[in-house]
Amino acid sequence: MAIALEAIHEAGDEQMGAAWIDGLKCNAVLDVNAWGDAAYQSEETLWVVTFLTWDAQYQYWTQRAYAYLTEDGEVILADLDLYSNG
Repeated sequence: MAIALEAIHEAGDEQMGAAWIDGLKCNAVLDVNAWGDAAYQSEETLWVVTFLTWDAQYQYWTQRAYAYLTEDGEVILADLDLYSNG
């Protein structure tokens, strides 16, 4: 999870308005093949780590960031959803 969070922070440095990154909480670590993301299906195990933030305006947790990693910890993709409200 630390590798994924570091990648999210790096992605946040490249995007405006991402000050909320420090409030991210890890939501899930899932096997991409089991999660069903067809764009990243692979014979090797790939992991997706999802992160949430508390949305005070709407009073619920919302997914705000995710990272895809190989079994060896190589980051394939890290991205934030700056405009998500659930």
